[in-house]
Amino acid sequence: MGVLWLDEVDKDDVPLVGGKGANLGELLRVGIPVPEGFVVDANTFKQFIESTGLKNKIMEILNSIDVNNVNELEEASKKIRKMIEETPMPKEIEEEIKKAYRQLCEEVGEEVYVAVRSSATAEDLPSVAEDEFVLVKINGFVRLMSVKDVYEEFHKGSKVEIPAMKDGKVVWAEVKDVYKHNGYGKMLKIKTKSGREIVVSPNHSIILLDEKKLEPYVVPYAKDVVGKRVPVTAKIETNPILSELNLAEMFECYERDGRVTFKDDKRRKGLPKILKLDEDTMFFFGLFLADGTVDLKGRCVVVTSKHKELVESVMTFAKKLGLKASVDKRGNVRIYSIDLVEFMTRMFIERFDGVGKGKTCKTKRIPDFVFNVSESLIGNFLAGLFDGDGYVGDEISLTTTSKLMCVGTVKLL
Repeated sequence: MGVLWLDEVDKDDVPLVGGKGANLGELLRVGIPVPEGFVVDANTFKQFIESTGLKNKIMEILNSIDVNNVNELEEASKKIRKMIEETPMPKEIEEEIKKAYRQLCEEVGEEVYVAVRSSATAEDLPSVAEDEFVLVKINGFVRLMSVKDVYEEFHKGSKVEIPAMKDGKVVWAEVKDVYKHNGYGKMLKIKTKSGREIVVSPNHSIILLDEKKLEPYVVPYAKDVVGKRVPVTAKIETNPILSELNLAEMFECYERDGRVTFKDDKRRKGLPKILKLDEDTMFFFGLFLADGTVDLKGRCVVVTSKHKELVESVMTFAKKLGLKASVDKRGNVRIYSIDLVEFMTRMFIERFDGVGKGKTCKTKRIPDFVFNVSESLIGNFLAGLFDGDGYVGDEISLTTTSKLMCVGTVKLL
């Protein structure tokens, strides 16, 4: 619990005292006259709703409504406001505020009238657009997901970690809180010459590179980065935890003789229950993202290539899985397995837009398990991807119409 005086706070205290309170503190620091006053901080409000049992009641209301229904939101807001207004303030909080008011009167020399204003802690916080994709750890598993999904995971109770700077190194740091709010004012899109981009609020801090010292430093406002160099994370430890996929644990499927099918059909050969993530398998996954598609009518996965070595690599992968494959004169390699079609669709395609080559290219994505294998296996995956649609020379380039795949590839690199 705390009451903070305006001369005790500054711009770094927005999460604690809100934007209005923090800005008044900043004005005092530069000598601009500001009436004396104090802030009842956010921790005090948190103590209030937790100690009185309001938090659980509020969450019950919020969990029972459709957030896209305006009428439900308004009704929930009225209920929550009524609950807060009717709940007696804990004695220790009441006494703390009264004590601060008495001190204020003593400093002025008489009993004073005061204005009570709200100071929101979320509207002035540095923010990232909800549809931005970020690399995070959810309960120890590295995932590429939108900021909106990160928010939902955090409030499910998941442990969320993000890359952060510490002592000049990038490390995983646990997220303590995530706020969701409407945007206030314009958002800024920061785009580098290499094509990397992110949308953030103007007051979001950005890590830049000191060109003389070759050391990272932080600027507090995103608007100040134009023309500056932005360092890119070269490597961050992911603690590789995967060397195989247990399909029986990942999906609802039918198991028979060490193999699984997505439908209870004895005529299907299915896939190995345990799919080893070895060099050939990871290379095939990368190549599929570059030059592959699924053919529902033909009940097969198709990879197209005119290079003999790539064709042979697909045939090797099919043989390892015990599946039948063929290749035609145009370089179309077909692996005949409706269960492989189902697996590749679920893992590598965000949504299904049709059938035939090219129909799903805009929706391909790099699945999360790729971020959790060893560095050498990630290399095999990227080798397949770039052998199909990339170029490696003085610069590295990859051609794709899928934003998800592009973002994922950048993170892997």
